Amino acid sequence: MIFSKTRLLFLSGVALLPLALTSCVDPNAPGGNNSSPNATSSPAAVSTSPGMMPAININTASQEELKTLGDKLGIADLPSKIEEKRPYKDINELVSKEVISPQQLDYIQNDILVQDVSETTEENATEE
Repeated sequence: MIFSKTRLLFLSGVALLPLALTSCVDPNAPGGNNSSPNATSSPAAVSTSPGMMPAININTASQEELKTLGDKLGIADLPSKIEEKRPYKDINELVSKEVISPQQLDYIQNDILVQDVSETTEENATEE
């Protein structure tokens, strides 16, 4: 009887250990999540830090550019999923249109941005 109570206590501790460890993680630490999965902010565009790869506009990105996001998330068919649900008003629509999960969005949110297709067309017209 004592053995089974000790065993139950030990197994309960082992089961709760991952929860205890994840609650100790600082979400603002380098390499950590920048926001919680339940964050409701909806920036229209997200910029990158100097020296980093420029953010990918998910409304106009090529298959190759979207493939880099798919590789980062481990989702082989992500480029076709993103293209199929275009256009996007903000990056949170990747979640609301069920392209990726909120956690996956948190992971790539600094790598993507959304520009209206008409904004991109106007920019290209002014450059020519």
